[in-house]
Amino acid sequence: RQTIKLNPLMVQARLQLVNVLVKQGRKSDAVAELQDFIGSFPGNSFVPRAKQLLRSLQASPPAAHTN
Repeated sequence: RQTIKLNPLMVQARLQLVNVLVKQGRKSDAVAELQDFIGSFPGNSFVPRAKQLLRSLQASPPAAHTN
């Protein structure tokens, strides 16, 4: 997140953040980041893949929380 705050145009860092959030089970944060990425960079070549991942995350059931 620090890299993105310093330079929000760093596309690779933003997509890596999405990957980390998904791996951490933070689906809602990943969805929000993808939506922001797609809205901020509509012409970027990674947008079709980002949209596909977004649809996949939105279609999947929420992760079960264990205590």
